[in-house]
Amino acid sequence: MPRPVSSIRLPPVTAFYRAVPLLVALVFVVSIVAATAFSSRPSKAPAEATDAQAPSESVVEARPSLPAKPLRSLFAAKPLRVIDGDTVEMRVSIWLGQDVTTRVRMRGIDAPELRARCEDELLKAEAAKQFLADLLARGEVFLSEVGYDKYGTRVLARIVDASGADLGASLVERGLARPYQGGKRQSWCEASR
Repeated sequence: MPRPVSSIRLPPVTAFYRAVPLLVALVFVVSIVAATAFSSRPSKAPAEATDAQAPSESVVEARPSLPAKPLRSLFAAKPLRVIDGDTVEMRVSIWLGQDVTTRVRMRGIDAPELRARCEDELLKAEAAKQFLADLLARGEVFLSEVGYDKYGTRVLARIVDASGADLGASLVERGLARPYQGGKRQSWCEASR
């Protein structure tokens, strides 16, 4: 005998169905970044091409390149934990009601490492970490110039306060970080000798 419709029990809403809006927002953001990366990617000329030979227009890179320019939007962020003087774990609002927790490496600076090679570097690293924590505790912060690091694995961004002041520049002004635009980093131990 078939059961009446009123006695059919539906399963409760699962965590998967509650996560669908987050997944949709994440796919949207990733597709926007991917579209930007692929539409603005210049083709590379083969290494063996000379001035007399025009490079082939059909040359395609084996690995897609990342966007040439970082995203210029401001993203509201809540600091969760200061990792060191130039890295912060943050909850970043990427879309309406959608947050992502990620580690953010500060763009344009290099701070001493906590896994120091000398005592002077360790002292400077601890001071930089504490100063950054104090700056972040003052109020609202935002991420600007959001992009990827040179390996494409970490978020690289400027962290600015509500007035637009760059927190990385404050670290540099205090002597707790150096300007850094990529390449080989200087040792903090050699600089103190």
